[in-house]
Amino acid sequence: MIPYTVIDKSYLQGAGRLDIHKLCKAGAIMSDTLFAELVTSTAEECRRCFGKFPIGPNPINMIPSVGFLMHYEIENRAPCTPLIDRQPYARFEFHAGLAAGTYDFGNKEIVQAVQDITRETGERVACFREASSVLESWFPELKRFPPNGPRPLIDAAMNSVASDRDRVREIYRAILRGMQALFDEGFSPPMPNFSSLNPAEIDESWIWFRTLQAQLLAALEFVRKNGVGSLGQQSESVEHDLLDAEYVALGTLSGALASRDKTLQRFFQLVCPQGILIS
Repeated sequence: MIPYTVIDKSYLQGAGRLDIHKLCKAGAIMSDTLFAELVTSTAEECRRCFGKFPIGPNPINMIPSVGFLMHYEIENRAPCTPLIDRQPYARFEFHAGLAAGTYDFGNKEIVQAVQDITRETGERVACFREASSVLESWFPELKRFPPNGPRPLIDAAMNSVASDRDRVREIYRAILRGMQALFDEGFSPPMPNFSSLNPAEIDESWIWFRTLQAQLLAALEFVRKNGVGSLGQQSESVEHDLLDAEYVALGTLSGALASRDKTLQRFFQLVCPQGILIS
């Protein structure tokens, strides 16, 4: 069976209309997060990207944001896979004005939906930024790692994240302990009624596991470039990288990713060596 392909923004921006139509016909997946990215981009970029989708009902398979999928797993105590089963709409169409460049972005429902996705995404990034500030405790071999330090150390850490399930689970346990300390200090949970999953139960079929894997890879890549001392600080770069990593998480759960971002391609192939990568 051909897996459903998760499309990221870099692929949608760079691929031709026929390529997008071909993927959509085969069963491409687009997350609500990508939709939010597009409608908050420039008017021209929004018009160009939406102009590549097929016209008519159900042009692509829409799935909720990573935050929603995490909430699903918390509520159901079960993995969110297969992703295609999490579609929130039985039937939908993109407004013709999105491709024509005439859409009124004052629509209250759209504005509220985008605000909700942006807020919950920001909360997840803030939680991970706080947690990643102690990355040295998870990877003591990177203690005092300098900017552009020894590449083999980072590669070894990345390989362990990609292949050592128990190490990822142990890091998840450590993050939960750190999150609880933050909650005790008044920090808001990443979602309402948050109740952590048992680390021993999650594996590669869970969005919690795959998102942690992908974000750890992004954090390690950031350390390689900027040094371990830069983690935990306010940074648009690390926040952008962590958000991009969510496409890797979705792609690994689906088994296929369409991306033209070289870093995301490398991450995907590392954690999903048998997956299909379209560039």
